[in-house]
Order: sequence, then structure tokens, then C-alpha cells
Amino acid sequence: RDVNERLASEQRVGNPTYTSNRYLSGLVERAGFNDLLPCVEKCELTVADLLCKSDYELVQTLKSANLNTITQLKALVANKMAPPCCTANEILTSAKLKHIPTLVSPLDTNLLGGISVGAITEVVGPSGVGKTQLCHMLTVTVALPKERGGLDGGVVYFDSEGGFSPERLAEMATSRFEGEVVPKEFLRKIFVFPVQTSAALLSNLCSAQFEELIVDSGVRLIVVDSVASIARREFGSSHIALRQETLSQEAARLKQLAEVFQLAVLVTNQACRAHSFFLAHPIVHR
Repeated sequence: RDVNERLASEQRVGNPTYTSNRYLSGLVERAGFNDLLPCVEKCELTVADLLCKSDYELVQTLKSANLNTITQLKALVANKMAPPCCTANEILTSAKLKHIPTLVSPLDTNLLGGISVGAITEVVGPSGVGKTQLCHMLTVTVALPKERGGLDGGVVYFDSEGGFSPERLAEMATSRFEGEVVPKEFLRKIFVFPVQTSAALLSNLCSAQFEELIVDSGVRLIVVDSVASIARREFGSSHIALRQETLSQEAARLKQLAEVFQLAVLVTNQACRAHSFFLAHPIVHR
């Protein structure tokens, strides 16, 4: 993918990541600082590094750059990262997506339009109530092209129980259009991560490669189905303090990703009683 297309993809997501070397490399290449590019990539320099380090430190790091070049590069990146000036009314009436509809009218009404962008929504209920079905429905809504009523966005699906079914997704997409065959290219926008442990989930969520996937693929939805099954397998009814600490780390990282990249996070929980792993009551939460 060429630089212009990659940067356009990053800007569609919302706030670009400060911790990705790939984003800074794209800026450097696009601005014509080609002699600096190998060193930027070799040192894995990020936007945060460039803006936080002193000019002297950067000259030491980027051996091929002089002080004038560093000053120009810093100004370019700072200008790129700064949000444009706008009025309060423009912020209030901005057309940013605030909810992703479930297409279940009573549920969307109670959720004030659907699951919230920039937040975690937790669905809690007994096994077989339809939580995975809801995850599949929202995945289809996000991944379908706009001309088919979707958002034309990417989806990351963490599957801890083996319940993910691409065949079911294709059936759902087709059923929305009264049997008309829907091209299955939308399935290429869905990235499935089978996870069996909390360590594996956190490792994926916290990696720089995961942030780059979000940016490059225009991810609008992250699904974790289900967070409860991982916790049960690892901790059971014992080690409650460790379980809560692990779940808090997962929730904090998911919340951070939702806010920074302006995407929605949907988490399912199989609790049968009035107990939520992230929150407090056995219903849909935000």
C-alpha cells in the first residue's frame, strides 16, 4: 500500500497513534525526507519520540540529520498531529459516528441509537440467550460496504469459545437483502483472533502491531466473545483478586483503544447471576 493510501486510512479511523513507527515513517516519506527514512525505521522512532526528545537527542539518534532538518521535521509532524481549528458549534454538530446500530429496534431505542463509539458495551446473560448472535449481527453491520447498508469498516473479533462462524455472517448478510447474494469480500475486513488465556488477549491488545492493524484496516469495532470464559478457565472461583486485576487491565486497555481510535468495543459475559466481570448488573452496560 502506498504512503498516501496508508495515511488516508489512518485519518479515517480518527486520532492517529503516537506510538507507531509506521505512522511516523509515512510522514517522513511523504514529506520527502527520504535520507532520514532508513534511520527512522531502524531506530523505530515514533511521533511521541520525535515530539518529546530534545533536538540534540534527535541529532544523536538520526545520524544523517542536521539541526535545521530536525527543526523542519518537528514542525511538520507537530502541525500534522495538531487538530484543525474549528468553532464550538462545529464540534457540537460534527458528523462523527456516535453509535453503531444493532438493527434490533427495541434494543437500539434503549441504547439511544446502538452501542456507543468510544466506549465499552458489555452484554451479560446466560448461555444460549443470543450474545454471540448479537456479536455476529454487529460485525456484519460494520463490515458490509456502505452501499449495502454497512459502515465499510474493519472488525477485530477475539473468539475464546470457538463460536465465530463466517458461514453465519454470510447468511446474515444475505438475509438482509431478501436472498440476494452478497459478495463475500466484506469477510476480508474481519480479523479473528482465537484466544485461550488472559495473557494472550492482553499481549494482542497491547502490541504496536495491533494498533497498526486498527489504523491500516480502518477498524470500527472490537469484539471480545467472551471475556468470562477466559477468566473461568484460568481462575475459577478462586484467586478473585488476581482475576479482578487481570480483568481491570483488559478493560482499561479496551477503553483506551476505544477512546483513542474512536471505535466501539463489545464484550460478552456468560454470568448466570447478578455478576458482571467489568461492571455490576446482568444487563447491557455501557
